[in-house]
Amino acid sequence: APRCLAKSVAPLVGAALSRHRGALGIAGVLLAQAPAIVDAVSSPVVVDGVETVLYLDDSGSMTWQPHRLKAGRRVLRRLG
Repeated sequence: APRCLAKSVAPLVGAALSRHRGALGIAGVLLAQAPAIVDAVSSPVVVDGVETVLYLDDSGSMTWQPHRLKAGRRVLRRLG
């Protein structure tokens, strides 16, 4: 629910801040605190199990640094 509220209120707040520059500084302070506020009012995340995630790197860095490619292959072998 906090996310839906933020999406509906954001345009109104943005319009108000564009007209009142002094409020912009206050809004910055409030926005800096937003993650902590959301954490405080949100329910805890329940973890039901453990999941393995494998990120694939397509930047080419694995080929020009062969030791990374070898290390990646070792990890894949251990997972299989």
